[in-house]
Amino acid sequence: MKFEGIPSVERRAAALINMARGFVRQGADEPAILRLLDAEKHSYEEVRDSTLVRELLRELIFRDRARVRTLVHDLARRSGLIAVT
Repeated sequence: MKFEGIPSVERRAAALINMARGFVRQGADEPAILRLLDAEKHSYEEVRDSTLVRELLRELIFRDRARVRTLVHDLARRSGLIAVT
């Protein structure tokens, strides 16, 4: 899905975060983390400061699927959800 038509980077990021929420609810962890990473590219601050992103990352960490583990943990660290080690 293309988001270039959305003029505000914050709105693009919010749309991607909402898509990620849908994927998390479906148990589709890989598309969820990929949407979150896309959102981060559009607006790092929107992702870093989002309570919803933190909730989604907690859920993804809890499920701990090996295929996306590294991506999830890296984004969680950048978002300040888990400590940098």
